[in-house]
Amino acid sequence: MAFRDSLLGTRTGYSLFRKLIKADRGMKRLVDDYLLPQPGQTVIDLGCGTGDLAQFIPASTRYIGVDHNPAYLAPSSITEGLNSGRRVFINADLGELNRLDLPPADSAFALGVLHHLTDSQALKMIESAMSLLVSGGTLVTVDPVFVPQQASSARVMMALDRGRFVRQVEHYRFLFDQVRPGATMHLRSDINPFPYNHIVFVLEK
Repeated sequence: MAFRDSLLGTRTGYSLFRKLIKADRGMKRLVDDYLLPQPGQTVIDLGCGTGDLAQFIPASTRYIGVDHNPAYLAPSSITEGLNSGRRVFINADLGELNRLDLPPADSAFALGVLHHLTDSQALKMIESAMSLLVSGGTLVTVDPVFVPQQASSARVMMALDRGRFVRQVEHYRFLFDQVRPGATMHLRSDINPFPYNHIVFVLEK
């Protein structure tokens, strides 16, 4: 486990892992189905990792990636603050969102974030993300989920995930209902090219 965490904690190791599981295919599917970025908008990528989402964002859409791990971000891309660029990466903890002076966003995306957070941390992140959105803005979250009659291979892979808080459907729903009851929920099993289950929440402000 220590070797795995050490390897995936680097930009190179994480990028190789993404290629191995064909993560870009699933990411594009999620962008096309839920995020739907439009030219001229602002998108905030929460827990952006190596910033792969940016390749699926229109060039005229402002992209701001935030991640706590500086090893994931190319040194030349990290900024201490915002500038006029269309691609901005900030090295910061998601618990500090309200201190970053981020601009109002049309959408926020959190792929594989909540299952790394305790309930209290997850609630804080959801609330903070919603506070960043303009009226009518959308927060999209995507995480692994335990479901009934789940393929044993999927359950094993989730149990081995670096995130220690993969939850059942009802647990995720409980968290979101505390922030915004009635959030739209989708269960997906087609994001990865192997048996795996994701839960997607879409919250509109």
